[in-house]
Amino acid sequence: MSSRVWGGIIAAALLSLSLIASSPARAQLSAEDRKFAAAAAQGGVTEVVLGRLAMRRGGSRAVRDFGRRMMDDHSRANAALKKTALRKGLSLPAGMNKEQKDLYARLVRLSGGAFDRLYTLEMVEDHE
Repeated sequence: MSSRVWGGIIAAALLSLSLIASSPARAQLSAEDRKFAAAAAQGGVTEVVLGRLAMRRGGSRAVRDFGRRMMDDHSRANAALKKTALRKGLSLPAGMNKEQKDLYARLVRLSGGAFDRLYTLEMVEDHE
């Protein structure tokens, strides 16, 4: 799945939350909606953190540029999601989960081509 598709998923989630938040009855979010929003928030934070890391540790310009794009795109999406969640009274996680932290720990020890290979592999798997 490309970052455009991921961005579309986040946009759809934001639209759904916005519609619920702006409805006259301010209907409560379902457990599924809350779970999705939490996962989107954690995923977005992770993309920003890993994108920043790619800008510093990436070996190729393409990886560094992709990292910057991920950081920029997900920073905007995260801000929009937080704004919508705040209007709805929904608390979102502010950090990464254990799996995401473990990935960061593996990536932070790498640089150059080794970083590029693992980061690229993870980004492809995450966005499929």
